[in-house]
Amino acid sequence: MTYPELTPTEQKVLEQLLLGKSNKAISEELGVSINTVKTHLKHVFKKTGVKSRIALILSDIDPERNSNPSPRKTINKSQKSVSEVEEDG
Repeated sequence: MTYPELTPTEQKVLEQLLLGKSNKAISEELGVSINTVKTHLKHVFKKTGVKSRIALILSDIDPERNSNPSPRKTINKSQKSVSEVEEDG
């Protein structure tokens, strides 16, 4: 499945989001309002098929290629946390 191409501004917003920046920081970086950033993010979510910032961050979206997202990580409830492993050790 191919997603529609992101606009240049949507790409910039996505790049900033992937750097871990907040909506406020993105708005300051791009010189737009926070509401404008939110609108661009909604468009990015719709075009990429993800539903949240976290899903974007955890996906393999390359903002320059606009590639399909595929999860980098999967959460396995049977995996132990670091602290659990240390306690078992």
